Amino acid sequence: QDEIFEKSKLVVCGSFDDLKYKNILLSKVSIKSKGHIFFIDNHLDDAMFDSAIYQSNCVCTIYDNFYGSSGIVGKAALANKIVLSSNMGTIGYIVDKYNLGVTVEPTSVKSISEGMSRIINNGETISRDSKNKHYCINNSETKFSEKIFGYIN
Repeated sequence: QDEIFEKSKLVVCGSFDDLKYKNILLSKVSIKSKGHIFFIDNHLDDAMFDSAIYQSNCVCTIYDNFYGSSGIVGKAALANKIVLSSNMGTIGYIVDKYNLGVTVEPTSVKSISEGMSRIINNGETISRDSKNKHYCINNSETKFSEKIFGYIN
């Protein structure tokens, strides 16, 4: 596991609206992990966000009691990136239905660690079995328009 850790980087993107939460989070970063965890503490415009996704190996969307945007999953699917997500809610449903990655229990460090290990050790298989393209087609603007306005024809 130390070999994997030494080669890994975690980039946490987005602005912190709650300074108290940010300080708690930063205080939890150990000295050992300081060179492996980076924070981009500001709002990312679409171009910056897309760039971050395209440069990553995996997109993590692990939320607990949070209204996470399934748009993050869509952007990851467009970029053919593996998603590590919560097994709850809309995001968990989408990731499982379309085999977009690995879902985990968001409040369990063990579950998250096991999910990360699955991605690191089986990334090629997970990518090959993914239905990224199918997800993108089924959820495109065209499909949405056809469903909403299809009755007019």
